[in-house]
Amino acid sequence: MVNTQTSISKKVLAVVLAVACMIAFTPAIAFTQSANADTASVAIGTINIDGSREGSQVTKLVSGSDTTSSTGSYDPATKTETWNLAGPVTGTVTVDAGYSLVINTTSSVTFTGDITCATTGNLTINGAGKVVGKITAGTTGKVAVNDTVTVAPTTGVAIDGSAITTGSISTAAGTTVNAGTVTDANGASAILFPVKSSAITGTLTVAGKVTGGDQNGSGTLGGYAVAFSSSVASSAVNFTRTGATMRGGMGDAAKQAATNLTDANIAGTVAVSASTAPIKVGTVMTATTTNVKSASYQWYRSTDNTIDSTDKAIDTATSSTYTVTKDDSAMYLFCEVTDAGLDGTAVSNVSTQVSAVVAAPTFTKFSPATQTVEAGDVVTDITATFANSTGATYKWYVNTSKSTTGGTEITASNMATYMINDSNLTDNVLDFSSSAITNLFPGYYFYCVATNSDASATATSDVATVAYGALAIATQPTGATYYMGDAAVKPLSVTFNGKAPAGGTWKYYTTDAKTTTDVAAVIDANDASKVTGTPVVTATGTYHYYYTVTKGSTVYTSNTVDVVVKAPTIKTQPKTAEYAVGDTADPLTYELNGVPTSASVAWYSNDVNSTKGGTALGAGNATPSTAAEGTMYYYAVISYTDTGATPTAQTLTTTPVAVKVVKAAIAKQPVDMTTVAGKDAEFSFEMNGVNEHRTDVTWKYSANADGTSPTTLGTNDSQSENYAAPADTGTYYYWAEYTDAAGNAAKTSVAKMTVVAADDASIITTQPVETKTVYVGQDAVLKCVSGMTGAEYDWNSNTTAVNVAGTYVSSGSNFAVPTDKAGTYYYYCNVYSSGGDLIGVSKVATVTVKDYPAVGTKFTSGAAKYKVTVAATAVAKGSVVVYAPAKNSSTKVTVPATVTKSSVTYNVVGIASKAFAKSKCKTLTIKSKMLTKAGVKNSLKGSKVTTVKVPSSKVKTYKKYFTKSNCGKKVTVKKY
Repeated sequence: MVNTQTSISKKVLAVVLAVACMIAFTPAIAFTQSANADTASVAIGTINIDGSREGSQVTKLVSGSDTTSSTGSYDPATKTETWNLAGPVTGTVTVDAGYSLVINTTSSVTFTGDITCATTGNLTINGAGKVVGKITAGTTGKVAVNDTVTVAPTTGVAIDGSAITTGSISTAAGTTVNAGTVTDANGASAILFPVKSSAITGTLTVAGKVTGGDQNGSGTLGGYAVAFSSSVASSAVNFTRTGATMRGGMGDAAKQAATNLTDANIAGTVAVSASTAPIKVGTVMTATTTNVKSASYQWYRSTDNTIDSTDKAIDTATSSTYTVTKDDSAMYLFCEVTDAGLDGTAVSNVSTQVSAVVAAPTFTKFSPATQTVEAGDVVTDITATFANSTGATYKWYVNTSKSTTGGTEITASNMATYMINDSNLTDNVLDFSSSAITNLFPGYYFYCVATNSDASATATSDVATVAYGALAIATQPTGATYYMGDAAVKPLSVTFNGKAPAGGTWKYYTTDAKTTTDVAAVIDANDASKVTGTPVVTATGTYHYYYTVTKGSTVYTSNTVDVVVKAPTIKTQPKTAEYAVGDTADPLTYELNGVPTSASVAWYSNDVNSTKGGTALGAGNATPSTAAEGTMYYYAVISYTDTGATPTAQTLTTTPVAVKVVKAAIAKQPVDMTTVAGKDAEFSFEMNGVNEHRTDVTWKYSANADGTSPTTLGTNDSQSENYAAPADTGTYYYWAEYTDAAGNAAKTSVAKMTVVAADDASIITTQPVETKTVYVGQDAVLKCVSGMTGAEYDWNSNTTAVNVAGTYVSSGSNFAVPTDKAGTYYYYCNVYSSGGDLIGVSKVATVTVKDYPAVGTKFTSGAAKYKVTVAATAVAKGSVVVYAPAKNSSTKVTVPATVTKSSVTYNVVGIASKAFAKSKCKTLTIKSKMLTKAGVKNSLKGSKVTTVKVPSSKVKTYKKYFTKSNCGKKVTVKKY
């Protein structure tokens, strides 16, 4: 084909030359070629744009029998030759100094060959065609690739800017500059610039897509989109870029750093704006793009105002607008745009913080909730109480039925209290502003709707009732039992069906008493229908209480209830104790039920376990003696007066309690330890008792087991002190010498001290797991263990996978990782000696917390394929349905009761429509007991299943589900 094309080209060229001899010169001349369906490539040979093609010679563009309908023209005034190509062309073109070539293409045009621009030579390529070759830019010329032209050589560099000093290369948005593949050592780059000895001040304007080629040789620049072929040294490369997809980079870091041309994403930009300020639930966010050819969107929410890997994509938020939801409370929003046309992404600015969602109000109570009014009564104002109601607004409604729907709005009332008697709040619904009710009415029902301050949530109250009728006690008092002198006494109460009359009294009497005693009655400030009275509990006995009040000629009297007051008892006995001789003992204590009147207490000691024959400790003294060894028993006698109808003296005696006093001695000797050379370690022993019982504690160690040639660590007066371990590794023996409470020299036992090097493997014997993946809410525990005695642990979090400069989060060998939010987190553990010195740092643990698979997620497990219908949580299994067998060739398939995928367990609750339509399955065994009739609708339609085996307990039920009318096929259902 190439030889044939060449032959045709020569014939065409001959004809063109002959015709050219007959055409007179004119300032501008055009050529036209006949159209033909044949679009075979036409060879033009080598052409110089140098003025020699003026006049008729412009037809040298093609030769002989070109049938592509290409046209051309030449303007000598501007020294510009223009080609309008209509079909494929091959050849080599040179644009000489001072001349310009404009090539206009269409999508069917491919120009195959190299185009070279000399100094001040200019080249412009327009349209939707393709150049398969290398374009070389002149020193001070201009190369422009516009519209959607693709420059894609088979080898080497697409555009060579080697010669440019003050010239320019520009590519328009939508264009593609793509390097080919080379096998030499020079590498492959779409646009290549060598560094000159002087500064390069040309302009590279790239708004399209630039991709590096494949490099198969040994060069260092292969595959870069824009590259520099030698070291920058001290020269500056001052190119500018308007933005483009730059795949691969620009060579090594030194070259890149010395230029102002950097890697970029798509040429376009995206910015987000909000329909309201501040941003809140319901605000519409809009992503506005510029210079983007074919955009797709993804919105993200961030916990801070920076963009990083912890930001979470918002499900289904994939359009240019996004409406803020309550899940965005206190978050920041941004949008990422992917440009399919330019093969890149752009990220918007981060929005201002979304206003925190105001909690929804919650109805608590009405006051009063019900009231019954009689002729002459005044209706009590109704107050609705809501939790989370700061800044809330209110609407009141009145209804003729006991319902919170269908009521008529009381437009004059917008507060939590409906001031029903305020003459200023009368409206077209009701008028209760008169001083008293004088007419009968059947009753009204009121309810209130509260809206929170940002109008994101409402709450509706219950119904408050105002009815006309006879006043009566609606709720009777309830009796109670107390101990004499109790402080927490609950008031007795009665509730009327309307406003309680004033002037009532609580009364009580005893069985033997002939008269009653009054107790003050109080009408509740928050509920005008409620009256309370506090019973008297200063004396034992049974007291009969009732409430009475008179309104007009009617006396209202409650039921009589009993309040029983019992004698005090001992609630908590004194506790045993043990001390060393000379200790400061704690006072003994007890606790009573009730508070006796005028009580007095005396403590006694006894050498036997008895409350008789004891010796009084003295007035107000409850502290045991520790002067001598031995065991003594202590008890208390409480005396008081019962101020009942007949006052009597009473006593209570506690149970004897043993207090043991022993000789001061060492209770815990020093223990063998392993520690790090030169690091602080804790040296300690413990005495019994409460007080120290020793002074002048001197710690010593020796390399010899017999303690010879000891080294003194230090002297102090405490049982525990930190000292630096020996600087040399090895085995040592240590002990403490001290003066005991009697002034005698004493010594602890000897313990072994193993000292290891700072890099010893035993410092951290168990490293935290390096990677762990869990789902939100699941337990995740990291563990770090040291072989050093008394080691302490501090866990730190970090933003990257390094074990320095983190933030403290927890202490202890085990660390329960927070898993309440999806993301990737890094943790490490600092290990400290018992004396507090840092002795080791663990490896970094990377914990990935994932959201549970969303509804619609598909996966294969065992014999079936499943789709998630209810997402799992940390506390509840999810649900899935079977949508196909794992293998259509299987003749038997089992559907389990549950299925686990990636440690997440799901209940199998259904089988999708036509799940087995393409399967050879004939026998279906179902172990799940959670299928529903709707969950297996048309599940076997079009299948080959003939038998369905089910649990014996579900045979009867599943026979109703797997009928032809429901599952889509007649099958036999039996137990497996």
